[in-house]
Formats: sequence, structure tokens, C-alpha cells
Amino acid sequence: MIADTDLPRSREWWDSDPVAAPLVLAIDSSSRTGSLALLRGRAVVAEASWTAHGPGGSLHLDLAARLMGDHGLAASMLHSVVVATGPGSFTGTRAGISVGQGLAEALSIPLIGVPTLEALALQVSGNARTGDVVCTVIGAGRGAVHAWTAVLGRTGLVSCGHAVTATLPEVAAALAAIATTADVRVLVGGELDAGQARVIVSAVPGSVVLSPTATQRRAAWLVELAWPALDAIGADRLTGDRERTRRDTGFPEDVQPVYLTPQSGPRPVDLGWRIPPGDQ
Repeated sequence: MIADTDLPRSREWWDSDPVAAPLVLAIDSSSRTGSLALLRGRAVVAEASWTAHGPGGSLHLDLAARLMGDHGLAASMLHSVVVATGPGSFTGTRAGISVGQGLAEALSIPLIGVPTLEALALQVSGNARTGDVVCTVIGAGRGAVHAWTAVLGRTGLVSCGHAVTATLPEVAAALAAIATTADVRVLVGGELDAGQARVIVSAVPGSVVLSPTATQRRAAWLVELAWPALDAIGADRLTGDRERTRRDTGFPEDVQPVYLTPQSGPRPVDLGWRIPPGDQ
């Protein structure tokens, strides 16, 4: 019998040298919730979150400089920048990406974009059990929300379909259909107030709506989702060679926001979400 220690395994986060791990700045301004995080590899050095009342682009730069300065670090030491690409607020998402593009361009470092709802789903999934359906929600204004669903499989989250913009009752109805058809528990997290939480739990019996504290978006989760790309780049900083940067990660301007708009006119009740075969 082969001992567990003899079995090959993939490289884990604890295999890296924490001193040599890359310094990464993460920016999320997809909605009224804003967050910045500074990480050394996958260890959080500093993080801040707030409720924004405007685009907040200058706040990102000022706060990032303060976070780095408080720890004796400088922007020139950054290995890469990770930004949330939405969907979310048109102005907020664009502001965060623009800050990331400016830093990446000025420092000749990679910029990696991560879908906001997927990073939030990874955060929420820490409260889920295998087989649960995870739904993440961000306000879209005018009574609409942006939402995405995934099922927690044995090896991680598996998408149930595209992110959509719909009313909350429409999202709740779609979740109820999934829960009834597949007999699964539904876990919901994101920008929801008490009234919206009641809409979901009333429509989806047995569902769990996590509290705002549990689902306050944290930019550090962007880095967790971006880690395969960051790990592929390696701890050594890329040179100022733009062609090499392009080959490895693309130009900063390649990272663009994801915009979703509500469907005009009558829309189908079915939002197209399905649990993939084998993950029920």
C-alpha cells in the first residue's frame, strides 16, 4: 500500500517562500462596496473596505499608498495588480480598472482582471457544503440586481450559467426552480438588505442568506481567484519588455469592465441557470 506521503500532489500555497512571494495589489470598486488589499503571495499584508459615495478613483491611489507606506513598502515593489471587472456600477468599475491600468502601465507589471461575482462566490463558498448552490448578488440600480450562480462541486465552484441582470423576485424565482428541481440547498450572499433577504427566503424554502458582515466584499479574494495566473508568472518581476508582458498576461488595456444591462420589455422567467450534470 502506498503511503499518503508518497502520492504526488500539486504545489500548495504553503510551498512558497513567504519572503520571496510576489507583492500584489488588489482593487475592487464594482459597486458601492469598495475594497483594497495588499498581499505578499496569498498572505494579506493590509486590507481596507468602505462604502463609497462616488467613483473613488483618487481614494484608491491615496489609500494604496498609505497601506504600502505603513508597511515600509513602495509601489515600485509591486509584482502585479488584480482588479475586479464587474458587473457592477459603470462608473465605479471603470474607476478601479483605470487605476489598475495606470499602475500597471507606469510600472510595466501585469494587470489581471477577475469577475466580481465569481470572486464573491469564492468568498461565500466558505460557508457552503458540497452540492450547495451559491448565488452572489450586487445591486444594479433601478430595482435590479446583478446575479450569478454556481454549484460547489468536489473540486470547487462550477458555473450554473451566465451572470444576469434581473429583478430580485426574478432571481428568487430562478433559485426556487433550481432548489425544487435538483433538491439542493441555496446559499445567497452579497449586497442585500433585510427586506431583500426576506424576499429570497420566502421564495426559496430552506435557503440561507448570509449576513452583510459575512459577505462584505474583500479585495483579497480577487487574488485568490487570480492565483493560477499569478503563479504562472512566477515570483520574479517581469522586465519592462512590453512584448513579453503581452505574451504572458496581455497589455493592461486588454482588461475591460463587464457591463450587463436589464432586458427591455417582457423577459422569460427562466434565467437559464442549470446545475451541470454530475454536480448535483
